[in-house]
Amino acid sequence: MSLALQTFSSVKDANAALQAAGTRYLGGGTLVVRAANEGDVSTSSLIRVTDPGLSQITVAGGKVRLGASVTMAAIASHPELAALAPAARAVGGPAIRNMASVGGNLFAPAPYGDFAVALLALDATVVTE
Repeated sequence: MSLALQTFSSVKDANAALQAAGTRYLGGGTLVVRAANEGDVSTSSLIRVTDPGLSQITVAGGKVRLGASVTMAAIASHPELAALAPAARAVGGPAIRNMASVGGNLFAPAPYGDFAVALLALDATVVTE
């Protein structure tokens, strides 16, 4: 099975393309690529967003802002995220942490999505656009 890949510079532009049947967002790809390799034919097209803001970690005024594309490895190694580092390190092995993103982990089906528990414990707020 082949997958088409469409790249957009903003979430707004990508959302229009996402309306097509069989289309999914591609973040780190840990789940969607695995599913395709295991024969899942429900996805025919992947949407990738290259907006640099989605990969940013911002710490200011006692608040942390994590872009949807921030990886677990980036969180685990960030000097100002000691409270989140253990939870990020608990996600998969090193190869998975280098790919797994905040956005993908938050919206992954069970048994995945373990990082969400840490965010809930810290009373996090999710902002979508």
